[in-house]
Amino acid sequence: MTVETDTPKVATAITTVQVRQGEEGAFAGWLAELNKIVATFPGYISAVVIPPSPPAHSDWVMVQRFQTLEQLGAWLDSDERRSLLDKSASLLVDEGTTNVIEGSSTERSPQDMVTEIITVSVKPGMEEAYRDWVDRIRQVEARFPGYQGLELQPPIPGLQDDWVSLLRFDTAEHLNAWLESDARREALREVEQFTNTRERQVASAFSGWFTFGDAPGQVPPSWKQGMIVLLVLFPVVTLEILYLNPLLSSLNLAVANFISNALSVVVLTFGLTSLANRAFEWWLVPGSN
Repeated sequence: MTVETDTPKVATAITTVQVRQGEEGAFAGWLAELNKIVATFPGYISAVVIPPSPPAHSDWVMVQRFQTLEQLGAWLDSDERRSLLDKSASLLVDEGTTNVIEGSSTERSPQDMVTEIITVSVKPGMEEAYRDWVDRIRQVEARFPGYQGLELQPPIPGLQDDWVSLLRFDTAEHLNAWLESDARREALREVEQFTNTRERQVASAFSGWFTFGDAPGQVPPSWKQGMIVLLVLFPVVTLEILYLNPLLSSLNLAVANFISNALSVVVLTFGLTSLANRAFEWWLVPGSN
C-alpha cells in the first residue's frame, strides 16, 4: 500500500524492448538520438539505458525520470517521442512495454538487485480485493531468501490504466526461486479471478548505487551522490579517452559514445561505486556506523 510522506516525488517511465538480431548498432544510434531529445523536455532529470544480460535478460531497458507526472506525461505524449518510436519500429521485435512509476526521489533498492515488473489489469470493482491480495503476498514473499520488498503503484489517470508492482530480490537466483515456487503458483491461482497479469524481469543495480542499510534517512543527499559519481567517473572517462577512444575511432560517433558510456556504467555499477560508498560512508551518511 502507498505511504504518504513529505519526500519529493519523481515520475519514472520504464520501457523494455527487444532489438532484432543484427540491429544493435543501429539501435545504439537511435538511443543516442532519443537521449539527446528527451533531455530537452521540461522536468527532465535523467535517462539510463540497461543493456541485455543474456541468457537471463534479452530486453533493453530504458529508464527516464522527470520531476513530475505531468512533465513525464508531456514527454510520453509528445510528437517528438512518437516520431522516434516510428523510426525504431524496424529495429525492434515488437513495440515493447512502458510502465510509469511515481515514487520518492530518494528511493533505494539493494545493490545488484533484480526487479520483476508486474503489470496487472484489475477487473472493475475488484480493486480492494487486489490490494488485500498484495498485502497477503508480501508476507509470503518476505519468507523467501533475498526478498527486498514489493512496491505497489495504482493506476495513474491519463497515463496508465494498469496496476504496476516492483518486486525486488537481491539476486536473480533468489527471485527465480520465488517465481518457480509452489507458494507463488498457488497465489497466482487465487488472483486469476480478478486480474490479468503481465511480467517483465529487469536486472538493475543503478538505483542501488547508494544503499546504506534499512533504516529511514540512510540515503545520502543528491548532491553527495553526485560528488561520489563524479569522483569515480572522472578517472574512468580519462582512461577511456586515452586508451579506448582510439580503438573506437573507426566507428560512428554515436555508436562509439554508446559503447564507452555503457562501459563506464558497468565499471561504476559493479565495482568503483561500491568501493567509494564504503570508503566515504562516514561522509555520505554521518553517524551510520
